[in-house]
Amino acid sequence: MANLTGPRKTDVLDTGSPVFYDRGMGANAKIYEGAIVCKNPAGDLVTATGATGYIAVGVADATYDNTGGATGATNARARSGIAVLANSVGDPVTKADIGNVVYIENDFTVSKTNGGSQSPAGRMWDLISSSPLGATGVAVTLGINVIGTGATGATGPTGPTGPTGPTGPTSLAAFKSDIRHLTENEEMLLAAQILGLKPATYRYNADGPRGSLKLGFIIDELEPGSPAVEADGKHVDLYAYSTMLVATIKMQQRQIDELRAMVERLATRTETVQ
Repeated sequence: MANLTGPRKTDVLDTGSPVFYDRGMGANAKIYEGAIVCKNPAGDLVTATGATGYIAVGVADATYDNTGGATGATNARARSGIAVLANSVGDPVTKADIGNVVYIENDFTVSKTNGGSQSPAGRMWDLISSSPLGATGVAVTLGINVIGTGATGATGPTGPTGPTGPTGPTSLAAFKSDIRHLTENEEMLLAAQILGLKPATYRYNADGPRGSLKLGFIIDELEPGSPAVEADGKHVDLYAYSTMLVATIKMQQRQIDELRAMVERLATRTETVQ
């Protein structure tokens, strides 16, 4: 089956805060919106192809055209997460493959096996009969560290056991135990950690000097035992981090409400005095 010849509305299921991978494209490359985006052996972004040596990093959020351009002349951006892709006709993925690595057949299709010459796409999440965009196909967890490649390793924030791994970002109570809601004091402690963070820009050493500039935090600067850090001490727990942000917003809203009430009381007293 041939690659895309135009944009495709590839559904990326909601997994919380989206993670994007942005870097230079390969020479004369064109990537259509909705296509699987890969890092080629030289480290440049290209549309996926049924060949070895490629690393799937996500789905293109727009069409990027570097036709006639040199390597790195144009940047492309891919969103990692759980993407609903087409299922191979000749080597289809089944429910028995949930959690297993599936392979790139073309830039929008995955297959059960590598056929001896295909690169991994990611890990199968489920078979989808109807996505939010009405799509059907194979839900696959895409991302540079999903199957153990890339600078952040297999146990990174979007790795097999992370918030966007094969087990999914399930938040239903039926799948959880020991549920306890935080007290206001606990929320205030989390807010204090968030407010103490120092945003920074950086490049990953593994990406080299041509790597795209990232925006984030330096784990070394966080408080020991911060819930925003994975158990390995090297990766950010994006799900916990976003929950800390919610606690911060709630704390600040309480402060706003208290200040508003104070202003109203002062206004009432002023009117009484007059």
